[in-house]
Amino acid sequence: MTYWLTVLASRGARGAYLRVRVISIVMPLAIIGVDLIPGVTTVWFAMMQATCALAIAAAAFIVNGSRLRAAFPR
Repeated sequence: MTYWLTVLASRGARGAYLRVRVISIVMPLAIIGVDLIPGVTTVWFAMMQATCALAIAAAAFIVNGSRLRAAFPR
């Protein structure tokens, strides 16, 4: 879903860009929140999800940066 929205945003769809911005902020928080619940996942799976959350959080800094926000004005 995120990939599809990114493709649409690269084609100039402002709505897709806004959704990618929201997803890039919410997903790492949701992943960490689920990982902190005891017994929901195994340790190795929680570590893999935390690694993914770090990658998405890094993308959030790029997506929410001033350069991309300037490319999609209101």
